Amino acid sequence: MNDGLLDGITAHSIPGVLDIQAFSPRGSGETLQAVWNKPPWATWVKVICIGPGGGGSQGSTPYYGGGGGGMSDGDFAAADLPGSVVVTVGAGGAPGTTASAGTAAASFGAFLTAGAGGGGSSSSGGTGGTGMFTGGTGQGGAGTGGASGGGVSNISSGNGKVPPQSGQTGALTGTVGQNGANGLGSGSSSPMPGGGGAYGSTTGGGGGFPGGGGGGGVTNGGWGADGLVYVVSK
Repeated sequence: MNDGLLDGITAHSIPGVLDIQAFSPRGSGETLQAVWNKPPWATWVKVICIGPGGGGSQGSTPYYGGGGGGMSDGDFAAADLPGSVVVTVGAGGAPGTTASAGTAAASFGAFLTAGAGGGGSSSSGGTGGTGMFTGGTGQGGAGTGGASGGGVSNISSGNGKVPPQSGQTGALTGTVGQNGANGLGSGSSSPMPGGGGAYGSTTGGGGGFPGGGGGGGVTNGGWGADGLVYVVSK
């Protein structure tokens, strides 16, 4: 088996038997553009596209997570594909008060596409990326102080008035923020799901690779995870 890594592309090949290529930005923060070359002996090609996740929000309440990337998959007769196909894969979105969506969809030429997840904000979670399976929408919430209880005031007693008494502040309710969304739509059976980043009281967690949305955080939201295009030929 020949294994190689070049410019965000991992290749595993047993010539004449099996060829696997995985394309991802690999933490570069920039969209990857590369070329898939069809093995001359291939008769069948399987492609899975997972879009990048959106970043989680920060700095204002509530703190919403980023949306997960969408997913699409397809099976092709090798004879129906050209000798080379342009592959584009977006990087995960940056966190922020209004966080960024993933930088681009994940696509295998014009044959298959999976959209990027949207960034979270102070008003809504990032939307899930489009595809055969839609990515999850980022969730969110914020803690709020309980209302002050009513004080007892000017109660008569045998010797006069009891001074006013302050009410007690109610307990805090809610959560600081919530997770980014999973990188795949519900019902997907892909072996490569990207989990949503956990919310944080200070910093939200990064989305799980591939395609998970970043979690929301008070100080810093989490980064969305990069997308992935996975191509198997045999």
